Amino acid sequence: MNVFIKISILISIVLLLVNSFFLFWGHYLRKEKLEILVPVIAEEVPSSESEIVTLSSSVPLATPAPGSEFVLPVSSVSNVEPRTLSVTVDKEHSINLPILLYHHIDLLPNNAARPRQILTVSPSVFDKQMEYLFNEGFQTITFDALIEYFDSGQEISEKSLIITFDDGWKSQFQYAFPVLKKYNFRATFFPVANYIGAEPLYMDWAQLKELKAAGMEIGSHTMNHPNLLGLFGNNLQYELQNSKVILENQLQCPIDVFAYPYGVFSPRVAKAVQESGYQVARSTIDGIDQNPENRYTLKSIEVYDNLFHLKQILNQ
Repeated sequence: MNVFIKISILISIVLLLVNSFFLFWGHYLRKEKLEILVPVIAEEVPSSESEIVTLSSSVPLATPAPGSEFVLPVSSVSNVEPRTLSVTVDKEHSINLPILLYHHIDLLPNNAARPRQILTVSPSVFDKQMEYLFNEGFQTITFDALIEYFDSGQEISEKSLIITFDDGWKSQFQYAFPVLKKYNFRATFFPVANYIGAEPLYMDWAQLKELKAAGMEIGSHTMNHPNLLGLFGNNLQYELQNSKVILENQLQCPIDVFAYPYGVFSPRVAKAVQESGYQVARSTIDGIDQNPENRYTLKSIEVYDNLFHLKQILNQ
């Protein structure tokens, strides 16, 4: 057999094996994420309400309160069967727009718990992920552009995406912010209002103002990162409205986007978000298809400490 044919066959076999490995790795990461998640929390709907409970497909790990340990959230609602998400699709105005979701961009502490390991992307891998996006011609936008698309049809380029960071960790400012500036990327940060400057783990107001001045977008992640399904009336309004007002007063800009703590919500909670003055809200429902009818349940994709997983997501 011709030596060139042999080499071609060998290369084909190697590429097939490599591709199979990365497909398995992506499946493994997704399986690992699901194994550490708390079961989906469903809201008990009062008998006077006829709404269908709408939930994220998964509940992300809790954000620890200042000074507390990193722990899994415990459901305040028990013996309630989760129900299927009801989705309204406006095909005419739907758009495939990946919303990437990050938590920790940090050096992993020694003996870190498994949840922390899953949600941490190392600074070096994050840099490689951003370099890949840059080299592939992706353009980062913020939610204000998506709002304009929903409201007026303003065009969004085909290779656009939104990068988001939850909880307001200082490591995001320390490690992610310089990389974003390096590639001239924009992103949206969702701090928890009462955690801002509360201790060294979280960003302070000066750092948030520096992010804003550099073109980053700031959204609300509530006052205290509670499970909103267990809150009603004034307690719910406090978490949604006060965080918006505080962020707007401190940063002197509109706060139009919201991210659900733990990714959980119901029609009642989504309506309260809308009535609090937010224009859109990001959930943790997995996917990239967005449409104006579901602007308060926008889908997102959790990003892991793996470049090939990100490539797999964006090349589907």
